[in-house]
This record gives sequence, structure tokens and C-alpha cells, in this order.
Amino acid sequence: MVRLLTKEKDGKTLKIFIILSLIGCILFLILTTFMMFLYPGGYYYINYFSDLGFQTAHYFTPELRQPNPLCSKIFIIIFTLTGLLFSFFWISLPAFFKEEKRKISFRKGGLVYGILSSIFLMLVAFFPTDIFGTFHIALAWLFFLFFIAAMGSYSILILLDN
Repeated sequence: MVRLLTKEKDGKTLKIFIILSLIGCILFLILTTFMMFLYPGGYYYINYFSDLGFQTAHYFTPELRQPNPLCSKIFIIIFTLTGLLFSFFWISLPAFFKEEKRKISFRKGGLVYGILSSIFLMLVAFFPTDIFGTFHIALAWLFFLFFIAAMGSYSILILLDN
């Protein structure tokens, strides 16, 4: 049986995990912004986010399409790093709630849903929309659904802790 981390026993580990999570968020913002300016398929403020991961950048006319190797690789790196580093957040979060029997399912549920959301976030990058269209969209939906489920579990825990 895997034990959840606790503040009392794992304080130093929790701090490291939270710092890693913050690094993941900061890297995501910086690298995504950087990538938006490099994307050859248009302007950084009018494209869909998933366009950045396209293997072939698209303009508004098909004859202007061109390869997008740099941004698509950065896209994979960003999403993989963010998914991995954000997993540390999900692993550490249950430790901040009191251990009570009525809360254990929400703590474990939030952890499982959060880890699943991170996995689906990473998978989104490996299946770009221009090649895997519907599958990419399904993975993105699964990421958001599990993320919402994790946030819902932790929201209930916050309410139960008060």
C-alpha cells in the first residue's frame, strides 16, 4: 500500500515537490510565450494553443503551409515537463489536509485524478492536432475532466477542513 505524504514526516520532501511544481508552472509560461513568437503559422495572439504543436504550421491559406519542427518539439518538451513537474504538486497536496476517515477518499481521489490529468497533459503533446485530430482533442478533454475532478476533490476537502 502506498502511503500519502504527511507534513510531519515529509516536510522537506513536500517543500522540494512544491518548488518543482512552481518551476514547472514558470517554465510552462515562459516557454509557451517564447514558442508563440517562433510559430511560423501566424500571429501569437490569434492561434489556438494546440496549433503550436502542429508538425506543419498552417496559415490562413493552404499554399503557405510550412514545416514547424522547432515549435512542435518545444511543445512536446513543455507539456512533458509540465506534466511531470505538476505530478509533484498532486503528490504533495494531500499532505495539507487533515487525516480523517471521511476525507481519505477525497484525498486519494484528488491524487489519482491529478496524476491522471498530468498523464493526459503529456499525451496531448505527443499526438498533435494536425496529424491525430480527434484523438488529440479527446486527450485534451480527458486532461481537463481529470483536472476538474481533482480540483473538485480538493475543493470538497477544503470545505470539510473548515
